[in-house]
Amino acid sequence: MFNRALDLMGSAPSEAVFIDDKAANVAGAQELGITAIRFSGAAELGAALDRLLAT
Repeated sequence: MFNRALDLMGSAPSEAVFIDDKAANVAGAQELGITAIRFSGAAELGAALDRLLAT
């Protein structure tokens, strides 16, 4: 699934961000080198995205 999405976007794993509430899905994305954030609420997601954009 992840590789197909990357192919469709023409992106490398290092250029992608994946957000999901399931730990297994987040781990799968991370194994491919995709930055992955586990959703646990809007405030936490906002903070995680702020940190990501600050780098």
